[in-house]
Amino acid sequence: MLYFIRFFTGVVTVFLTAVSNAYASPLSAYDFMKPARNGDLVISPSGKYVAFSQTETGSYCLDKYGRTEARDKKCKDKNKVFRSVYQVVIYDLEEGKHIRILPTPENYYVGWLEFASDDRLLASIGTRTTVGKNRRAWARGASRILSFPVFPNQESKTEFIELFGDQKKVLRSNYRLSGVTNMLRDDPDHVLMPARKGVDLDLWKVNILTGEANRIAAGKSGTFFWYTSKKGKPLLRYDCVGLDYCHKVKVYAQNSGTGDWEKIRDIKIKEDETIRDSDFFPAALTDNENEIYIFSDEDDDTSERRTLKIYDLQKQAYTRTVYEHPTMDVGGVLTSNTTGDYMGVWLYEDRLTYKINDPVLQNHYNGLNKFFDHEANISVVGYNKNGDQALFYVSAHNSSGAYYLYNYAAKHVENLISRKPGIEDGLDSDGRIVKVPMRDGTTITGYHYYPKGQQSGRPLIVMPHGGPHLRDTFGFDSWVQYFVSQGYQVVQMNFRGSNGYGRVFEEAGYGEWGGLMMDDITDTTKFFHDNGLATSENTCIVGYSFGGYAALMAGATTPNLYKCIVSGGGVSDLNKLLKDDKDNLNEKSYERMKKTLALGDPKGAKNMLAAVSPVNFADNFQAPVLLIHGEWDGRVEIHHAEKMEKALKKAGKDVTYLELEEEGHNNWDLENDILYLETIKSFLDQHIGN
Repeated sequence: MLYFIRFFTGVVTVFLTAVSNAYASPLSAYDFMKPARNGDLVISPSGKYVAFSQTETGSYCLDKYGRTEARDKKCKDKNKVFRSVYQVVIYDLEEGKHIRILPTPENYYVGWLEFASDDRLLASIGTRTTVGKNRRAWARGASRILSFPVFPNQESKTEFIELFGDQKKVLRSNYRLSGVTNMLRDDPDHVLMPARKGVDLDLWKVNILTGEANRIAAGKSGTFFWYTSKKGKPLLRYDCVGLDYCHKVKVYAQNSGTGDWEKIRDIKIKEDETIRDSDFFPAALTDNENEIYIFSDEDDDTSERRTLKIYDLQKQAYTRTVYEHPTMDVGGVLTSNTTGDYMGVWLYEDRLTYKINDPVLQNHYNGLNKFFDHEANISVVGYNKNGDQALFYVSAHNSSGAYYLYNYAAKHVENLISRKPGIEDGLDSDGRIVKVPMRDGTTITGYHYYPKGQQSGRPLIVMPHGGPHLRDTFGFDSWVQYFVSQGYQVVQMNFRGSNGYGRVFEEAGYGEWGGLMMDDITDTTKFFHDNGLATSENTCIVGYSFGGYAALMAGATTPNLYKCIVSGGGVSDLNKLLKDDKDNLNEKSYERMKKTLALGDPKGAKNMLAAVSPVNFADNFQAPVLLIHGEWDGRVEIHHAEKMEKALKKAGKDVTYLELEEEGHNNWDLENDILYLETIKSFLDQHIGN
């Protein structure tokens, strides 16, 4: 169905399955938590085609391994679970029609898509690890890359090529084989991929027309990451030290003269970080193979925040700073999807912001921000080779997002497709950025969301983030918008200890789990009360992970400030958390946790940790408490909830406990995502409800 919406500065055209599903009643938890109908769009090098995945979610019977049975399989409704079926769509923008619709195999999901050329589309597909009832049977997940012709040869018997198809032993020993190191934009018939042969992670050149793979560089048993030049020459190799855990990372560079690999760096990867968040990560290539763009956030660095620098591989030193924001950490780089060239950086101030090198492109980006009234997060998805069209993803605090095609010459904005068609029809919310003064004179940032026109008087949910060294941004959040759709106002805040604001701001939270970070959360709540936006009688605090800990500490230390407490996956005993980290995780995570808690010798800090563990202060609680925890949570083990429930019951307090069966700390099944939100809503309705 095609229809047109006319704006005062341009025309927005909606195509494909842009269905308007008006909701007669408030949106449900299912509406917010189900997978997006339309997955990530990608644009072909010419700009003629786009491709995306489509998802249909329904209820299915499962076999003993937890995999979906055929749709017509009969079973009791109580035994059915939500699962999603995927297909890939290739669409011709110029002709306005579908070229191909590619169903994926049964029980497979679509991970990512990328055009290697206008003639070839790569698709990562995979299966999830599934566990049957009572853990008696399980199936290991796997992922692969398929290569599809945009226009298939009618005489061909194969619809796609599986990469590494000629390397059966490699396929069997690599359950996860969906990463691409280099798309080789100058060689559209090949890509570079990492894959293990035995215990070594090697680098392979793979023909996307035949699937054949040839090894071009050998790694070691600890190798886990490769980085190459634009033409595919191996430049960097990252190795973990230690067989079981990555205690330390060594970075090797290939000597351009001898070809030998020489260690150039020892780095650390912090808890809850990936290699891309580390202190020394290659971000983009320069035209000089000896120089690369590097994200730097090293403790001995003179910079106070994450910056982008040039690193000389031969000199083994930084030579200059490319970009440094005065107050914020750099989030990532913008590179050309057709050439791989560096184009600029992106970061979050409150909304997403790009700093593009080309002033003409920056002006166009600024114009799009103006077009969307400076209310949206506008993400660059890709450009065509001619540089006259760009694909953008546009979302906002009250919009789950849509893809737009922008023509530079015509200044024409075309709305291609929404990720969750129809959900915006049910949203009637608004939001604002709030600067909140703290008791010591510091100002922190909060994000206030509320039913449109009702930024005061509605029941208030205070929602501190997890981590604790993460951060919130002013954008679409499914949990937040679900509660707003049910008539609540929500405030999130970036208390000291949050990341994104530089090293000093984050490290201000070290050793302050029950101190400064809690003060910032408390002062934010009081700011809303003092300004007439809510009262203690209609305010609850709801948090997950560290946010769950903060909710429990709020009940222990400010018992009269909140009408109810909700802790999801929350820590209740810091001494137990530290012991769990030492016993069950790894040295890296353990040392990071000690640093976060500002500990020297943990043995001498037991009393200090006990003094900021809510399980020891059950007698202080006045407000009813809801505890929700995953049965198999490996990050914050379930005994935190069990001990907290026991302590509150012993103290005669009002406590409710929900255990999510066979769930971990995150990545839950859709049924439990829904159960989590609906349980909290019922609890809130009971105590501060509408």
